[in-house]
Amino acid sequence: MATVRLDNNASVPVLTQSWLPAGAKVYQVALVDEPNTAGAKNFLSHFNPVSSGKVHAPLGFVMDSHCVAATNVNDSMTIFRTTAASGGTQYAANTITKFDLSAPDTTAEIRVSNPTVTTTGRVLIGIGPAIYPGGGGTQPSFVTPAGGAFPLIPAGTGIVFGTATGDTDQRWNIQYTWMEF
Repeated sequence: MATVRLDNNASVPVLTQSWLPAGAKVYQVALVDEPNTAGAKNFLSHFNPVSSGKVHAPLGFVMDSHCVAATNVNDSMTIFRTTAASGGTQYAANTITKFDLSAPDTTAEIRVSNPTVTTTGRVLIGIGPAIYPGGGGTQPSFVTPAGGAFPLIPAGTGIVFGTATGDTDQRWNIQYTWMEF
């Protein structure tokens, strides 16, 4: 562990990411107060293009749902594997947060605003929504891979965060972190 000197001669430890695979780079995106819809909605998709030459692996996410008025819709935010993603709004690679500022831009295609995806297999995880018949409330969730095992996202595949139905009074916050190697 290295240390960094501060102006007042104090020092703080600098934590390294030595547990990451060699050459791995870490990236992050966040959606804040993203409104739901009355129908199905894909909030965020992460797709690893065939041309990337990389393997991607989620490191975890922090998510919460809250409501601004009474809600009774109880469909969870689900995460599925995908084999295709298009539409929505694609973030420019150079706008995605890098944990190491000297790292290259991500190879991931990150899409928001209801991208069109092709899902495959069964749901990987579900996060319950905030349900408050009286209005106002929140439901936080913190998820990291179980036992440190990372569900790999090989080239030509991805994942999507979405709901089957919703309520326009629901809001979702999603902070998602992954590595590429």
